[in-house]
Amino acid sequence: MSARRILLILAGVSAGVLALAAAVVLNPSAQTWAARTAIAKGGGPVTSVERLEVGLSRVSVQGMRVELGEGVLTVPSAQARLSVMPALLGRGYRLTGLSATGWTLDLTGPRAPGAGRPEGGYPWLARAVSGALSAFDARLDLALDGVELDGTVVFPDEEGRPGGSAHVVITGGGLGPGREGRFRCRATAQVSDPSAAVSAVSVEATLAASIGASGAITRADLEGDARATGPKFPGGIGLACTGWVARDAGRASYSVSLIRGAETIARFDAASPDGSLKMAGSWQLNLRDSDLAPFALGRSLPTFYLAGGGAYEVDPSTGDIRASGKLRAAADRLGVAARGLGALGHVELLADFDVARLGKALRVARLETSLAGASPGLSVRALQPFEFNPESGELKVADPSGDLVGILIKGVPLSWLKGALAGLELRGGDAQGEFVMRAEEGRLALRTKVPLRCAGVALAASGRPLAAGLDLSAYVLADYAPQGWQFQLAPLEVRSGGVRVVSLDARFGRLAGADRAVKAAGSWSVSLPALLSQPGAAAYPRLTGGDASGSFEASLGSTREIRVKLALANLAPAAGIEAQLPAVTSEIRADFEPDGRVRFGAPIHMDFGGRTSDLAFTGTASRDANGRYLEATLGGTRFQTADLPALGALFCRGDAGVGEPADPARPAPAAPFWPAVRGRIAVKVEDLALDALDLRDLRGTLLVDASSLSVEAGSANFGDGGASRFEATLAFAGDAARPYTLRAVVALDNVDSAPLFRAISPDKPPVVEGRFDVAARFTSGGAGLADLLSGAQGDLKLLSKDGRFRALQTDVAESIRQAPSRLVGALDSVTSLFGKKTENLGTALVESAKELSEIRYDQMGVSAERGPDMDIRLTEITLIAPEERLEGKGRIAYAEGTAVADQALAVDLDMAARGHLAKILDLLGLLKDGQDELGYRPLNQPIHLGGSLRGVDPGQWRETLLQAPLKKGGGLFDKLLGR
Repeated sequence: MSARRILLILAGVSAGVLALAAAVVLNPSAQTWAARTAIAKGGGPVTSVERLEVGLSRVSVQGMRVELGEGVLTVPSAQARLSVMPALLGRGYRLTGLSATGWTLDLTGPRAPGAGRPEGGYPWLARAVSGALSAFDARLDLALDGVELDGTVVFPDEEGRPGGSAHVVITGGGLGPGREGRFRCRATAQVSDPSAAVSAVSVEATLAASIGASGAITRADLEGDARATGPKFPGGIGLACTGWVARDAGRASYSVSLIRGAETIARFDAASPDGSLKMAGSWQLNLRDSDLAPFALGRSLPTFYLAGGGAYEVDPSTGDIRASGKLRAAADRLGVAARGLGALGHVELLADFDVARLGKALRVARLETSLAGASPGLSVRALQPFEFNPESGELKVADPSGDLVGILIKGVPLSWLKGALAGLELRGGDAQGEFVMRAEEGRLALRTKVPLRCAGVALAASGRPLAAGLDLSAYVLADYAPQGWQFQLAPLEVRSGGVRVVSLDARFGRLAGADRAVKAAGSWSVSLPALLSQPGAAAYPRLTGGDASGSFEASLGSTREIRVKLALANLAPAAGIEAQLPAVTSEIRADFEPDGRVRFGAPIHMDFGGRTSDLAFTGTASRDANGRYLEATLGGTRFQTADLPALGALFCRGDAGVGEPADPARPAPAAPFWPAVRGRIAVKVEDLALDALDLRDLRGTLLVDASSLSVEAGSANFGDGGASRFEATLAFAGDAARPYTLRAVVALDNVDSAPLFRAISPDKPPVVEGRFDVAARFTSGGAGLADLLSGAQGDLKLLSKDGRFRALQTDVAESIRQAPSRLVGALDSVTSLFGKKTENLGTALVESAKELSEIRYDQMGVSAERGPDMDIRLTEITLIAPEERLEGKGRIAYAEGTAVADQALAVDLDMAARGHLAKILDLLGLLKDGQDELGYRPLNQPIHLGGSLRGVDPGQWRETLLQAPLKKGGGLFDKLLGR
């Protein structure tokens, strides 16, 4: 094959490939696929396109959606007629037609993430100015004719909802190199609110622009007229805007004005001698809110008046800026513009200034300002011209030893601070004070001439009072140098009724440099009764005496660390609470991690005077879906019963009734005595010495939330081999008259009853002496802890396998010894009439009393329950001994205000006997005939016990024994007489 033929074949194949590629590139489906692929990669405002068609002289887009941060642009269809090949070859863009109809710009959508976020430094200033002017600096290889844009803009009301719409039409053309183009915009906006003062706003604007032979815009002129009509302006009201940009021989000039009628109400002029962004100009204002309000499309504006004029210079590339002039301003209802400013009310500002920032230096040639409202306000005045470089510390001033700036606070209402204190309300007298700024050894220093003072201060959060009647005073010092800054309160004092509540000396500072932490340190002292009397301290303990003092250190950087030393002394509980409060010292540490977790430790040392106890509270606070959550451990050494009221008085809520006697007249607490936290706390206490019991190795897990406090897996050892297990839940319902509800399950093993009875009756032998297993379930409700303890209801079971029962102990033997002959002689006289041998009844009587005075049992059980009447019903009493068996029931009658140990006891027992005891009881005639399968013979009458647990009264049993011989004799007479 010849070379020529081969070349022809290759050329044909190449042409075919190129034709195929062109067919693919110019295919609308391929173009749409390519556009959607690019959109899917993100990074641009266009979010969707239904169809894209690019031809050699025409571009068509259908179904395009563009997200603009604060709005969404929807374009059903748009067409552009242009020469594509010259544009691809870099010969500029020539649009002979641009049309889009039916488009909608909806400005009611949410702000895009990150939109409007403020930046540090000055890049925003360079972009703001250069973005507005760069079009006039760039070469525009552009020709534009046949523009026809017709659409709708939906604008929001003050709540972000659709407030109305504007029909916008833009037409024009003729723009190109060496030609002047003219564009016209007509818009008519309708306000949806029928009660609005303005129902419609119409705007007509014309923009004329020229492009020179070089391709840059040489001049642009803007003229616009707006007219508002509505119920308040039936004849209409107008506002005009004019502006122009011109460039000639490297010089650029700019001007924009707002005109109402024949009066210019705002004007800004600027000029750049070399055509750069560095400009100098002048400003003039004579503007009122009423000039702009009719054109705000139903949105509210603050009431304001601005009047003044001056000059300015700005260089966006370096951030240099200088401003001078005089300004008078008055404003009200500023909360419309920024919510935090609403508290200012009506304010007036006067300013006469000439200030500049040049590079890193601040230069003040003239400054005198004052801000006032209903109160005198404050003023700031430069006492001499100066220039200060905060990075180098260099100061240029005529009198280095003289003050630079004077700050006089004549009377600043505390309400002005509302915007800076989110969620807090601050009320009281006006703040007053005087400060000066001066140079000291290469730094700027703020010093107090007259301390900052404020009287009658009250603080509230969301309407809930926190503090009231406070008088504040503070000496403020601040320093700024290239090495860093420092702020100091030396001191801050808070008083109430002439009594010092808080005194604080504090320093805050930060060294210069990246990643440097703010450091804080100081000392403080507090009068606890005065502080706890404030309304916001209702959740804290009530004390009638006591002082707190300490110091603190903190590092507040990427990780935050806080150390607080605390000492509480001279503590006295609230009236009516009997508790010896300890002196308390602690050193609290908290570390705040970047992930939001807080690790803390608080060892607490308590000195009760001759005896000490220690607590250690450590753990981690983190955040889950429901808020803060606490995982902690609480450990302690040795505590006594008397310490519990002290701990309650120190650590429980003051409005929860902890430690106070039950009082029906006392209002129910609004919140539980425990802190409003959620968490899980593992508890371990080495020793808790109760009145009748010494608990060792007390363990359990506390589950805490805002409305309940639960104990899981509670356990403790006591006595000689005793052990306990318990679980409980204490719930709080704030809307109930008796908000606390307690449910508990307790199991005790090997409980020695002797110490319990010795505790309530130390001068007598224990009524029951043995080791019991106890199972109890009970519930309770009340307005405070005292109610819970006294009002418990439930059931109780006790079981003992070995012990001594002394409830039948009497003085019968002593009575027999005092007069035995008379009793026995009388019986002998009777029996001798029948020729029978006299039985020694006296001896039998003494023996029976002795044997029953201390029954050595093999098994004893008691079942008890307590109901709404608060009586304790002994539903079952059983006792089994070698020669005795007891069964019965009883009751402990409730008496309000009387301890259970002193409440009336009534027990009825059925006794049966066998063996030797049965013989002597039978001799006395106390047993019935017959016996059971175990050989027990029942007593012929029940045994009744009275008195109380503190002192059991066996009087009826004593009388039964003493009367037995006489009844025996009476029986013989009955037999003699045939009865």
